[in-house]
Amino acid sequence: MANIGMEFRKYVVAQSGVSALISTRMYPDELPQNAQLPAVRYRVINSAPAADLADGDANFAETVIEVACYADTQIAAHSVANAIRKGVPMQGFKGTMGGIWVYGCHPENAQEFRTDPPTDGSDKRRYIIQHDYRIASTDPAG
Repeated sequence: MANIGMEFRKYVVAQSGVSALISTRMYPDELPQNAQLPAVRYRVINSAPAADLADGDANFAETVIEVACYADTQIAAHSVANAIRKGVPMQGFKGTMGGIWVYGCHPENAQEFRTDPPTDGSDKRRYIIQHDYRIASTDPAG
């Protein structure tokens, strides 16, 4: 059975504009400790099957995937985020991701900029650009 989060990851890292920046450093849920940057963390934050009013089963799902782009500089974090949003392009994407048909993919919110404070006693921060994508697709569980 296909998993929308894993298929999303495979699709994104297969795009040359993204892989040139992060290689395959796109991780589910959390970045590994001391991960090489730039890198991306993704998380499925909401996934719900949609029901057909006639028979209750439409084999359709709506999923929200949160994407956080981490880098050593603000410019690098924005570059990764823009490569995913515009270069893949995820915005307005329609097609297949592995065994899942995507009817549409759209940014859910504006990019948010923040930094993680240093944890090793240095003044080195991680810059983070975070955004969500709403994906309408065939139901991976169906």
